[in-house]
Amino acid sequence: MALSSPFLSYKNYNELSPVDLSIRKNLKDEDLWKDIRKDYLLKKEYVNLENGYYCFIPQPTLNKHIDHIKRINLDGSFYMRNHRDKDNRATALRLSKLVNCESDELAITRNTTESLDLIISGFPWKKNDEAIFSSQDYGSMQEMFKLTAKRRGIINKIISIPNHPKNDQEIVSLYEKQITKKTKLIMVSHMINITGQILPVKKICEMAHSYGVDVLVDGAHCVGHIDVNIKDLDCDYYGSSLHKWLSAPLGTGLLFIKKNKISKIQPLFAGHVHEGDNILRLNHIGTHPVHSDLAINDAIDYLESISLEKKENRLRYIQRYWSEKVRGKKNIIVNTPSEVIRSCGIANVGVKNIKQNPSSRFLSGGTDLSLNVTKERKDINNIISLNSVKELKFIKKNNNNIEVGAATSLIEFESFIKKYQELEVEIVDPGILISRRLEHILEPRRVVSQAFAGGRAEAIELEISPDSPARGKKLKEIGSKYYIVGAILRKGQVLIPHGDTELETGDLVTVVLQAGAFGNVIELFTGSESRYPLEFGKNVAVVIKSEQNL
Repeated sequence: MALSSPFLSYKNYNELSPVDLSIRKNLKDEDLWKDIRKDYLLKKEYVNLENGYYCFIPQPTLNKHIDHIKRINLDGSFYMRNHRDKDNRATALRLSKLVNCESDELAITRNTTESLDLIISGFPWKKNDEAIFSSQDYGSMQEMFKLTAKRRGIINKIISIPNHPKNDQEIVSLYEKQITKKTKLIMVSHMINITGQILPVKKICEMAHSYGVDVLVDGAHCVGHIDVNIKDLDCDYYGSSLHKWLSAPLGTGLLFIKKNKISKIQPLFAGHVHEGDNILRLNHIGTHPVHSDLAINDAIDYLESISLEKKENRLRYIQRYWSEKVRGKKNIIVNTPSEVIRSCGIANVGVKNIKQNPSSRFLSGGTDLSLNVTKERKDINNIISLNSVKELKFIKKNNNNIEVGAATSLIEFESFIKKYQELEVEIVDPGILISRRLEHILEPRRVVSQAFAGGRAEAIELEISPDSPARGKKLKEIGSKYYIVGAILRKGQVLIPHGDTELETGDLVTVVLQAGAFGNVIELFTGSESRYPLEFGKNVAVVIKSEQNL
């Protein structure tokens, strides 16, 4: 269930302020992760549970990215003709050290899909050649194999990976049993995006190579997530997206090709590099946003300020913190292996008999949660609490399966009021499900509110309490470009404030602000976090008996 808010609350962050990342070397445990959380602008309308699709960029990296955009926009063609290629290879060298391969075996691409499709489409297929992959592999890759089958006449053999394998050999054997003399290529996911299961890639490569079969590895979720050692894996091809767990800008990825395999792959686009063993022969994509490529270096800098080992351990801790608490619960299905080495930051949980709505990513038959290092225990506890409500009955049903709405689920609620109360959820009658009225209930310190400028701005009146962070401060000390203090009512007198006006306990302060600054203003002037919408200090359940209540 979700309530939409007319307010967009962001942390007041100076976009161009430099951040000294070196101090993190002396921070430990929770102090380190709290410091890292400050680097992210987090939306306050919802908690992001899916960082695997796109893990948004921390501010230090984003600031550098913006700097690169400005620099290239200033230099123009001079940069593109004189520095682009050199910088590209310098970044490739940095990436090659991160994943442990040679720099002349690595190309910067736009994402994993591009990287793997280059191999699948450019492989020297002959009619009736065979490829092996699993039904758990990413859909776009499966579609590319299907397209190649139509174009080139290859035969695709599809296996299914068990969610809870007995051991590595069980998985290796699944691939091995499908190999024939016609098998040319196996694609394997290093980490299955749906369940987060980490597969024994090295052992699969050893087995496949004993039959003379090449191995293509989908590492979309691995670089910046877990330690990736390509030389140790001994795969032939490896692709990854850097906008996921490395937190580089959108449109950045990598492709590794073993040196002696480069010449056998045909390019998708013709370019100006013709040497057969030069990986750049396969990497011509024309003019593209090179400033994003430059920011890969900054993303690696940020990762190194944390250390990959600490990040991997943190991601695994966060995932297991919630998954182990719901594992084994009645009607709860955890589709991720319980062994520590078989997963990291991604896990998949489902509720029996609940069917996934394509537009919803939550409370489905199997929902993958990919939580970033920004998550705190209070965020994760909400997931655990939700899964502990055992007998949810939704009004909308289809063939005896329960469908979950994209935004609001209609619940027969009365029988679960006690359970929600045990979870410290406040019950709100639908008769007051009107944005302004709900706000006033949840914001008792907020006295008056008036929206204007098409809802993009508003004026509010707040009382300065004894514990207010603004008490005793001059307005010039707490000023912001996002709001202004227009008037103060003090002991029956109206004051028109100026920069040297000092706020006192009991002052009724009129603030004019951008709608997006609402949360920051509440926190600054009242000494507490905004409690509207849901996540700010108070959980709310709304009784909805029928669609008419909406």
